[in-house]
Amino acid sequence: MKSMGFKYFKYLTFRKTLNIINTFISYGLSLVFSVPIVLNYPFILTIEPTNFCNLSCPQCPSGAGLLKRKKGHLKFNDFKKIIDELGKYLLEVLLYFQGEPFLNNDIFSMINYAKENKIMTTVNTNGNFTDIERTAENIVNSGLEKLIISLDGTNEITYNKYRKGGSFKRVLDGIQEIISRRNRNNFPRPLVFLQFLLMKHNEDELEEFKRLTGEIGCDGYIVKTVQIYPELGFDEFLPSKNELSRYTYDGEGINFKGKVKNRCKRVWANMVITWDGTFVPCCFDKDARYNLGNVFKKKNALSLWKAPASRKFRKRILQNQKQIDICNNCIETLKIPHIITRG
Repeated sequence: MKSMGFKYFKYLTFRKTLNIINTFISYGLSLVFSVPIVLNYPFILTIEPTNFCNLSCPQCPSGAGLLKRKKGHLKFNDFKKIIDELGKYLLEVLLYFQGEPFLNNDIFSMINYAKENKIMTTVNTNGNFTDIERTAENIVNSGLEKLIISLDGTNEITYNKYRKGGSFKRVLDGIQEIISRRNRNNFPRPLVFLQFLLMKHNEDELEEFKRLTGEIGCDGYIVKTVQIYPELGFDEFLPSKNELSRYTYDGEGINFKGKVKNRCKRVWANMVITWDGTFVPCCFDKDARYNLGNVFKKKNALSLWKAPASRKFRKRILQNQKQIDICNNCIETLKIPHIITRG
């Protein structure tokens, strides 16, 4: 397998480097004085290509039908507006949030435009492509740097227990087609990583998953603990092995292992935008309940980063984070790593 290390430096400029330094200075000073100090702009952008999905995963707000916000697709011109305004500060664009990114027909234009602006791109997908050959060709030619594909099982039966509506074989065929096309063209990218969410029904397949990753020629793997939504049930998916879970079980319900500490570096470094332009504090605000403004309706999207609403939210983080419900099931507060292993 290839190294997990990425060549971030090729995307760096003096302005971006200075902005990253200012980010950590701002965050550090904010922790010391318990007031939000923001001398920087985001160097990571998470933007949602769509919140439609082709699967019905039972512990996903989108797949389970819990999302109350309107569904739609991000328009390329709206994406272009954001990149034109933020691009000089951005090191990386994460083209995923809720939904399946490749359901947006403009996704490859977005990847290419980010590349033209010297910004690294990452896409996280369920890999159930309708047209495998065409999608693989577009992915390889798009300039995408990193592709993460979820494969939560090593056979069709285990896979389908969670990835409802998906096909284990289709995902494998897609992965092999992408890697084959990339290698035939002698392209260094995209790097392809398999992601494995640890659950009760697949936790004993972990070593087999690692073997499979190498066998099909992926560049690495990511094994993560699963996020549980108690209202969707937990008996079926909560891992039986305590060290593989974000939660403990007390006989009646589950308790999150995290501990809120009035701090979160994400809200100083990463701007998260839904398909319709809503700026939210982080990716744990699935339903955009903490609306910090609309970047498509603002003449200057960057102004929202330091606007009163953003400042107020960061102040709550620093002074009374427990009162923010999305923070109470967040990996940033975990005492244990949410990524169990990488390869």
